[in-house]
Amino acid sequence: KYGKNSSLEHRFHMLQEIYEEANALLHIQGSLIYDMQTQIRNLTMIVERVRRNPGCMINIIRTTP
Repeated sequence: KYGKNSSLEHRFHMLQEIYEEANALLHIQGSLIYDMQTQIRNLTMIVERVRRNPGCMINIIRTTP
């Protein structure tokens, strides 16, 4: 019986560690997504500003390979 309890306790601690690691990774992922959304929003605002100001347009010369 002691061996079984010890085994279950060990398994519980392993699962707890896995949960904590997964939770930390989810928080990091959430932070990265939030930062990316902010950067995309800023980039979108810059592009819109350039579109509204024809003097800022850049002529792009496309060459054929």
